[in-house]
Amino acid sequence: MNEIAKRRRPWLAALLSFLVIGLGQLYCGRPARGALFFGLSVLIALAIPVAARIDLQVHGQPSWIAVLFATSFAIQLSAAVDAWRLARRIGTLQLHWYNKWYVYLPLLILIGVGGTVWSLQLYKSFSVPSVAMAPTFLPGDRFILLKTAYDNWAPQPGDIIIVSKGGTFYVKRVIGVAGDQIQMKEGRLIINGVQVEREEEGQFTVGENRRKLYRETLSTGRSYEIVEQSDTEFLDNTPEIVVPPGMVFLMGDNRDNSKDSRVPSFGPTSVEQVVGRAAFVYWSKDLSRIGANLE
Repeated sequence: MNEIAKRRRPWLAALLSFLVIGLGQLYCGRPARGALFFGLSVLIALAIPVAARIDLQVHGQPSWIAVLFATSFAIQLSAAVDAWRLARRIGTLQLHWYNKWYVYLPLLILIGVGGTVWSLQLYKSFSVPSVAMAPTFLPGDRFILLKTAYDNWAPQPGDIIIVSKGGTFYVKRVIGVAGDQIQMKEGRLIINGVQVEREEEGQFTVGENRRKLYRETLSTGRSYEIVEQSDTEFLDNTPEIVVPPGMVFLMGDNRDNSKDSRVPSFGPTSVEQVVGRAAFVYWSKDLSRIGANLE
């Protein structure tokens, strides 16, 4: 049996649908409409693991994870706007059985809070504090970390990962895996006795300093940009290191300003210390870098 009519508040409808996609439509007496918005958001969430796998194989292109994140936010925003417009158009609503606070509250807790907790198990936001990974990352860049990236496969050379060492988080690039022989000779990276290809691309400004910009290409075909001051700096000549089992060898892309596996106190890193893989930049002073899949 329907109850008395009550006015629908546009701001509340919009807020409910922003917190839980589709809840504002339920508040406005349009459950099927709300279910459509909610279903779309669930499909996007289920597609993210597939996008993560694609991103691991395709580099330097728009990130599919970033596209899905943007799409998810667009659906959330559209649902909120739609709920606001519905409430304005409806005005007053003859209440249904589900138009009760004790229906809204469990949905807010189970879906809203539960969804947030679930997301935190999969993703994390990081801010870049230093120039150690320039030109890939610059201070102030913010990126999404995919925590589950290596649940079913191991880090590969070229991947950008975050590791936890002594309570401090570091973002570095994987250069070698277990069994690889890594050495620096006169500024050139040597892996398993073979000098890694390097092509000069000009210059890059790091802070107030100009650095030489190179594109380095691994034997797998994976390539990325690095910067160097010169080939005669402190870490440009190192002994050969064989990466132990269960470990990875890490380096910063700013080769002459990075504390990484070339430094004895840092050394190779256990895969158990890997927190996840950097997925994409979602904020940067250089807007053109936002959303790109990391090389």
